[in-house]
Amino acid sequence: MSSINQVLQMDDAVDELSESEVKDVWVRGNFMHQIIRANGPEFMRTEECDHLEQLLKETDNAGLMQASIIGLGREHSVTQSLGWENGPGNVETLRERLTANDVSVDELRENLKSTLRGSGMPRISVMRSRVRYYVE
Repeated sequence: MSSINQVLQMDDAVDELSESEVKDVWVRGNFMHQIIRANGPEFMRTEECDHLEQLLKETDNAGLMQASIIGLGREHSVTQSLGWENGPGNVETLRERLTANDVSVDELRENLKSTLRGSGMPRISVMRSRVRYYVE
């Protein structure tokens, strides 16, 4: 399959996502990006980063707390703002911390599509995996 077809299929898949799914995918990818920025590019070459990437791809919302502990530490303000609950609370908390409050879901959806056209970064891998999880 050509890369243009893959991009178009991913765009279509993102269009099929519900608002809560868009938020989840966007938050997980951008949280991964923020953790890498906080730890420096050398973090991407560690087992911790690999473990974090898998957590963000595969766990429920309670796993976002575990990811924050691994990537930022227990005492970080982001970690302190999260909980172990499995509801949408952690996604909403992180979305508020990562965006301006007036960013719409449609804007997140378009940003998600644009980001997914890239390659090679852990946040893109996390996002693609979550889109596939929701669509399949």
